Amino acid sequence: MPRKPRVVAAALSGRDSGGLIDLDLWREIPSAMHWADALEMPPAEQDTERLRQATLADLPLGESEFVEDLEHAFARRLSSGRPGRKPNRAVVAA
Repeated sequence: MPRKPRVVAAALSGRDSGGLIDLDLWREIPSAMHWADALEMPPAEQDTERLRQATLADLPLGESEFVEDLEHAFARRLSSGRPGRKPNRAVVAA
């Protein structure tokens, strides 16, 4: 069996101190049978559209707090801004 990264191994063991995985959700699904049922359910249309829009815009999909945390971690803007090019700044002669 291939080695799992430490983060994944810690999360799966129930010791995810970084909060990368929603362990409460994992505990709500007691067996693989439930996962199979959940994976066969079609996604809600609104979720599909949100995923499509985020993918086309090359933006992360998630709550605003999640996106803000990503922006802070990567020191770059990851949320959508105003459409179009930025206006040119007029050069003022001194």
